[in-house]
Amino acid sequence: MFNEKNKQAGFTFLELGSTFQPKFLQMGPHALGNPVKAAEVNAFLFTAETFTQSPNIHFSNDLVKAIKFSAINPQQEAYNWMTAELFTWKAYDGKIATGIVYKPENYDPKKKYPMIAYFYETLSDGLYNYLPPAPTPSRLNIPFFVSRGYIVLAPDIH
Repeated sequence: MFNEKNKQAGFTFLELGSTFQPKFLQMGPHALGNPVKAAEVNAFLFTAETFTQSPNIHFSNDLVKAIKFSAINPQQEAYNWMTAELFTWKAYDGKIATGIVYKPENYDPKKKYPMIAYFYETLSDGLYNYLPPAPTPSRLNIPFFVSRGYIVLAPDIH
């Protein structure tokens, strides 16, 4: 499941043929991959990530509590990473608009920072997605710039 307002994700369970009342299992500030169930027991593997944690494999018997099974990116500890915040404002048409502001991990509100505005479709649903610091042919490499002291503003455009 996915919350459109705060961009958190989770798992829910729905029995077909029942009253169609979903059973909410868990919800949180992360992005989740589709769970894979073991054939003969209640055991699931899935990926979970945030903007600061690359996708790692998690194990769960119930999709409520999980055990982190991997740590694929320990070298990130050596870098000034980033934080990501959802923000809203009133657009010219009077509607509430949404976007993400990425700041350096060591952000100091008393200092001035250069800012890049990155306009590309609607990115706010990916608030908790991990962005790898890799070159891309068509996207701005947000972690590259943020780790070098820039603020990146990514407003949704419709």
